[in-house]
Amino acid sequence: MKREELIAYDNWLTGNKWGSSEIITPEQAADLYLAENPFPPAGGAEEFILSKIADFKLQDCYPTFVPEMAQVMTEFAALHAQRLAEKMVEEKLREELIAYDKWLISDDMGINYATTGECIDAYLKTRER
Repeated sequence: MKREELIAYDNWLTGNKWGSSEIITPEQAADLYLAENPFPPAGGAEEFILSKIADFKLQDCYPTFVPEMAQVMTEFAALHAQRLAEKMVEEKLREELIAYDKWLISDDMGINYATTGECIDAYLKTRER
């Protein structure tokens, strides 16, 4: 996770979690943040393959169908793999946000630092150990 991502999350926490009277868990905060700041989609693998199949149905050249379909399936597999990789990155980000939030609330760690940047630098140093 990049320092800039933690700063964005910390700013979001300050404006949403700490600024409200509602007490939520680090897990809930991470889920809310990711819902409001989602990753861009991988590119619509399902829509891509359906459009290619529709294109093939419109063509009269069925002898070229098999090689072209193989290409479509290869491209679909690549898009699907990209989606899985993005999901893994998102889950890792969620775990990091939860860890950061828990660190902040343990013994009021976040209060000991003058700025968000200093706070995040201190947190990132704990990860290096």
